[in-house]
Amino acid sequence: YHSPVVERLDALGVLEDLKTVGVLKQGYRYWDIEHRLLGEIDFSCLRPEDTAYPFNLHLGQPTLTATILKHFLRVPGAEVRWNHRVVALAQDEGGVTVTVETPAGARQLRAPWVVGADGAHSGVRRALGLKAEGVTWPEWFVATNVRFDFSAHGYGQSNAVFDPDHWA
Repeated sequence: YHSPVVERLDALGVLEDLKTVGVLKQGYRYWDIEHRLLGEIDFSCLRPEDTAYPFNLHLGQPTLTATILKHFLRVPGAEVRWNHRVVALAQDEGGVTVTVETPAGARQLRAPWVVGADGAHSGVRRALGLKAEGVTWPEWFVATNVRFDFSAHGYGQSNAVFDPDHWA
């Protein structure tokens, strides 16, 4: 997560917890399959007047989500309802009625407003008839988070190795 996102995470009050479980990176290195350096991004050129967050915070999405959830559940009245799938929305002057499918059957929830932040297969978006603009790549991409001293082997703190036939 780069400085604009890190700034928002700090404003939400979760950054210090995320720093303890993530890795702060100062750049990236890009290599070819023959171990030749193709390019490097180095954040050391960022000055305090550019950003208060001159680093990249690296951590897996499950770790980010678990940390945000922990903080969210501390908010009075906050609640997460797992295994609820939005199937319909109805808005009137007083708010929104959300119909959800649950393990116990369909039920309705009422709220002053609804935010659809439920991903590419969004039930909220579908209920509103909105399209998910974008592209689905035919290739699969696997990302891994590995804690290892790559610098002892000539690499940087964060690396991508590119193969002309098999991507990275």
